[in-house]
Amino acid sequence: LQVAARHAAPLPLTEMLLANRWLESSGDTATVGILEGDRITAAPWGRSAATVLGLDLDTGELVHVSGGQVTPGANMAGEARDDVRVPSGAVRTVQPEPAFELIALGRAVCMAGTLQRILALALQYANEREQFGRSISKFQAIQHNLAIMAGEVAAASRAADAAIDAIGSERFGLEVAAAKSRIGEAA
Repeated sequence: LQVAARHAAPLPLTEMLLANRWLESSGDTATVGILEGDRITAAPWGRSAATVLGLDLDTGELVHVSGGQVTPGANMAGEARDDVRVPSGAVRTVQPEPAFELIALGRAVCMAGTLQRILALALQYANEREQFGRSISKFQAIQHNLAIMAGEVAAASRAADAAIDAIGSERFGLEVAAAKSRIGEAA
């Protein structure tokens, strides 16, 4: 996830990986959205998925929808985020894993990867841009800001790694919350 985010891959990898994990899928495309009443909202590429899972925010249950009525939509970046109508009698399962924390972890890891790319772009720009006949990377103020940025990126990456290391442990929820907080601060 971190590498994909570093390269700005416009793919809902977090949702697809988790949906396939929870379905124990044999290769069919699946995605996860949020269940709101009788609709699954903001399902990434719901129009193309064989199965859309709706995560119930109140109970943590998953609702399985295959071939439901899809209303195409998009997020602010223009990426497909569709609403899917949940038919009556849709299968509901109790999610044994901490679904919210796993989705938050996916977001945190993607944010850490994006921060790594931003740092690389800033360093590249500072080395290429010239002012007063020399590279701006030679100016103390620029060096100072790049050093602060590098420290923030390192802290964000380590926080994401710590949350990943905590998967399956009793401190997992706390590590994910700390990672999201730290990475948000870095961003």
